[in-house]
Amino acid sequence: MDQQETQETKRGPGRPRKVRAPEDIDKLRGSAKEYALRTRGEALDRELEVLLPVLRQQVRQLPEQDPEGKPGLEAGHYWCIPPWLECGQGILRADAYGKIPLDFADDEEEMDDDRSKPWPERTYADLYYDATAAEFALRRATRFHLSPDLVQFVVRVIEAALHFGREIPGAAFQQKEELTKYLAELKETGQSFREFKTRAKPGPRPQPKLPLVHAGSAAIISPDMQLPGALLPDVPWI
Repeated sequence: MDQQETQETKRGPGRPRKVRAPEDIDKLRGSAKEYALRTRGEALDRELEVLLPVLRQQVRQLPEQDPEGKPGLEAGHYWCIPPWLECGQGILRADAYGKIPLDFADDEEEMDDDRSKPWPERTYADLYYDATAAEFALRRATRFHLSPDLVQFVVRVIEAALHFGREIPGAAFQQKEELTKYLAELKETGQSFREFKTRAKPGPRPQPKLPLVHAGSAAIISPDMQLPGALLPDVPWI
């Protein structure tokens, strides 16, 4: 009888599985931890099946472009980043299922074998979720006035990203300080939008200066001399 069957027997038929808090799961080891992570991940998936369609309707009420003219939150893949809601979903699932950050994967053959498995059974995450969280929150959520439900979703995603990357060295966790600060501001104000600074258009280029040539005594100019393309200053000749 495997760990899951043992747990099912203990809780009895028809009773929901207990979803442990992240800090409690971190204290577990072995098959107990694997079972707790799988239970938490599956519970999240069931919640997101209901939540995401509601949030998607709210996203569709936002402008199609941000103030800089970049695609809105409902846009499809933006560069290499998944659509906004799916981006947040990926971060939440990677943390809930206890995936290991790609920063700690260094064996390409092991990675190829890992990618061949169904996602819940994989060991590693499929994206660098610290960078993904920075794109999700700091460069996209900040460009819109989000509804309270969407703000709460951003809070959950940032918290999950910070917990997911808790063992990544500080310097390697992209914009961790900025994410932490933005999270605190969201909790305090409930306001997602942040003003951005537009770049001033460059002015006309200055005309290049003519090179100076040291000519010794040949540089002495008399009143009778006229330089090509240049006017002599109107000063008394001494």
